[in-house]
Amino acid sequence: MTSAPPVSVITTAYNREAYLGDAIESVLASSFEDFEYIVVDDCSSDATFDLAQRYAAMDSRVRVYRNEVNLGDYKNRHYAATLAQGTYLKYVDSDDVIYPHGLQVMMQSASRFPDAGLALSCKPEAQRSYPVALSPREAYRRHFFEGGLFNNGPLSTLIKRDAYHAAGGFTGEQFIGDAQLWLAIARDALVILMPQDLTWWRSHGEQELAYELRTLDTVAARHSLAINSLRDTRSPLSDAETQRALDIVQRKHASLILSVARRFSFAQAFKLAQTLGLSTGDFVHALSSRLTKGRKAL
Repeated sequence: MTSAPPVSVITTAYNREAYLGDAIESVLASSFEDFEYIVVDDCSSDATFDLAQRYAAMDSRVRVYRNEVNLGDYKNRHYAATLAQGTYLKYVDSDDVIYPHGLQVMMQSASRFPDAGLALSCKPEAQRSYPVALSPREAYRRHFFEGGLFNNGPLSTLIKRDAYHAAGGFTGEQFIGDAQLWLAIARDALVILMPQDLTWWRSHGEQELAYELRTLDTVAARHSLAINSLRDTRSPLSDAETQRALDIVQRKHASLILSVARRFSFAQAFKLAQTLGLSTGDFVHALSSRLTKGRKAL
């Protein structure tokens, strides 16, 4: 019986015939070679599945699956994770690329901190070199006080498989599935910060992200996630830190509502406020407080 590989590389795909070859070839060109490669086609109507099978015929590390029904993005990611046997999970989306050194650097970083549940590729710091590990409290403080530690997508992360399943995996919630999982893992495990430039994210017009960034629902979902994560009794922050973080989020709510009112309409701003769970009184207060602050700044 063969031992489990150190890492399972995962590519989920739906109608990605045009890009899938680049993604697969980038994985197979990795300088770190001890991996299994799971490709799951989500009922594509083009030649995505056939293309993946051709690579599987050439390299025994590649295993290809095809869903009987279309699961959608996050559910397919989670299904693929249940097929994995590696200690770590490395997602490479079907339209993206991992550089030859990328997996090597990620696995070396993970080996430095074997108790970590998550590793993120981040901007470098002047004070210290990567990789470094943050405690749950340090990671939450950085996310809520310094801004957006957990905004990474799966491409720039490495996930410990046990931590993934302990946190419940990808839930399938639209717009916030990535950050929701990172926050859940970071509650209980170390978070590694890794160097940048390990992967290449392809930007094109077909991506869900390009659509979601234009919707108020996305913004509302992300703000609700922040509030719920902070109010969760399992949060590693102290009571004082939690209140400070909540205040920051609420100020961002107010700024966002004012921005929507100015750029779009009062009606859309009010709709966003309702989606965020603000009462009419809170909505009026948010607008007036931001307007007052703006006048003082002048």
